[in-house]
Amino acid sequence: MNFSDIFSSIERTGDTLSVPIHKDWSQGRSAFGGLVAGLGYHATREITGEKRALRSAMINFVGPTGPKVDIDVTKLRSGRTSSSYRTELTNQGDTATEIVFTFADYREDSVLDFPPPKSPVSTNPLNDKSIESFHPPFPAFYSQFEVAPIHNMPFAQAKDPDIYWWVRHNDNDAKTSMTGLLTLADAMIPGYGTVLKEWSPMSSVNWMINLLTDTPKTEEGWWLMRTTADSAGGGFSSQNMAIWNTSGECILLGRQVVSIFA
Repeated sequence: MNFSDIFSSIERTGDTLSVPIHKDWSQGRSAFGGLVAGLGYHATREITGEKRALRSAMINFVGPTGPKVDIDVTKLRSGRTSSSYRTELTNQGDTATEIVFTFADYREDSVLDFPPPKSPVSTNPLNDKSIESFHPPFPAFYSQFEVAPIHNMPFAQAKDPDIYWWVRHNDNDAKTSMTGLLTLADAMIPGYGTVLKEWSPMSSVNWMINLLTDTPKTEEGWWLMRTTADSAGGGFSSQNMAIWNTSGECILLGRQVVSIFA
């Protein structure tokens, strides 16, 4: 079941959306976290009719998500410059994921002008044919993406807990939408996963993202994604995350805590 099929299968009853999550989008015993965020974002727009640009999302993965979830949205506040909503995904009444979305448009009158991090690479799969792409067979949700590795591989005893790859959806409908971007934005293995020598179960505990532009755009769906661990111990790792487009513009920054069973 591809991206378009998942979103076309959503049913609405009053102000609750229900959606089955196919095994193609699984990550261990739960749904892929990026899809969870994408569904939450879609539901928030659909239920509230919010028109302002997405500015940030704080996502707390409380428990396993799937195989079918209900999504409800509560308005926390809607003011002159921003709006905030709490979006809850439940499995048979049990909370699976809670997200707080904040929407606020770019302000042209701001005097602030401090650039975000520069892209670690100057080439992409469109202008450098030596960059090879493939469709990873594992975990299951990777069947939905095409990847072009640039720096480090999972479970390869890397010297640094840092990984960046070009990634894009297989589904053309997902390549140009904000929902598609959020669904893809958690696709990278945690940075510390590159340092390990063999596969180990791992799962996101939380995820915070900030959008740096109202209308993220890239060429042919390719995004450069990077995760870098800044600490690890006691079964958990904290990491920084960033996404750039094919023009080298940083469009998203994030933070995440990951549980690693190693």
